[in-house]
Amino acid sequence: MKLQFSCLIHFSPTITGALLCAFLFLACGAGVAQAQQVVVDLATAPPPLRFIPNEDQTQLNVARDGKARTRLSLELCEARLLQAEKFTGEKKFERAATELGIYQALVEDSFRYLNSESTGSNKFRDLFRRLEQTLRLQDARIQAMRRLTPAIFGVNLQATSEALRRVRTNALNAFFGEGTVNDSLGAPEDLTNTDSHHSPAKPSPDQSPKDQ
Repeated sequence: MKLQFSCLIHFSPTITGALLCAFLFLACGAGVAQAQQVVVDLATAPPPLRFIPNEDQTQLNVARDGKARTRLSLELCEARLLQAEKFTGEKKFERAATELGIYQALVEDSFRYLNSESTGSNKFRDLFRRLEQTLRLQDARIQAMRRLTPAIFGVNLQATSEALRRVRTNALNAFFGEGTVNDSLGAPEDLTNTDSHHSPAKPSPDQSPKDQ
């Protein structure tokens, strides 16, 4: 009995050291695996495709005038934003990003249409103002979604917010008759779904948007 106890005392430090090394090895392995997972997650959150679905574009194409088209554009934008908010609340961030891509494409298309059709009349000035006021309220909702979204998807929300601010700046410039900078608005990736009859006018080199 004394011999067995003596052996346990003699070998305990060795066993303890081995267990400690094994624990450290497993901990380091878990850390590396976690770091690799972060890299993978970052790679799975690319910018959403900005496009206008065919069914939405068809509705926009048959709008009878600028006022009706702008009203429809804002309704379609609102519908997409509501869907993005819904998916964000459900933590379906990829689906929310898809809706935001469509939302941004609709917003930019709305401004391009107004800018291409505008004749400087009060009617179009009012539409530019309505567009800016609507986007200002919607931008606040996008910022609220961003606070609920993981960082790997939050960058897309920030990009959408910045795009809205560019459109708002251009809309305000158009409302006050100070010119616009249309090349600051990116074209939708799905060019087959855009309305080729409403391309924006080319700005003069000395035109620049004013910060609000």
